[in-house]
Amino acid sequence: MPKTYTGTKTVHATPMTRGEYNAYRGWPMPADEDGADAGYLVEYTDGGKANDSRHAGYISWSPADVFERAYKETSTVFVQPKITGYRQLTEDEVALMNEGKALAEQCGAYIAKLRAVQPTVSHNGLDQRWISIGATDLQRGFMAVIRGIAQPTTF
Repeated sequence: MPKTYTGTKTVHATPMTRGEYNAYRGWPMPADEDGADAGYLVEYTDGGKANDSRHAGYISWSPADVFERAYKETSTVFVQPKITGYRQLTEDEVALMNEGKALAEQCGAYIAKLRAVQPTVSHNGLDQRWISIGATDLQRGFMAVIRGIAQPTTF
């Protein structure tokens, strides 16, 4: 039996019909759906993995009535509390950091795939020591790039 959940999210939304959304995503319109249905392209900015390269967050389409019952427009912009040794990032810098994090996730998935390769009768498998060294170096590289964007002022 399903459980009941109540949540709170801050999202970015753009009014868009179902047909406009499907065209935006490059998808054909299913025959049993109405392209004129009012709704919103919704971008989740709470850390969901991006599913479209034009957006930093996960996007989906929501029917207008469902969206408007769940979300209320706000002009209040969340300002990250000051973290000692860090400055407030611009939207462009946040987008660059999110892009870097997405690339790091792709590298992490590749490393996981390499770690999963099993030896066979005709092949000894991959050298997992070097896979681990590569993983560490990739992590170090991504940390350096992210630090280059954030530009912390402390050690």
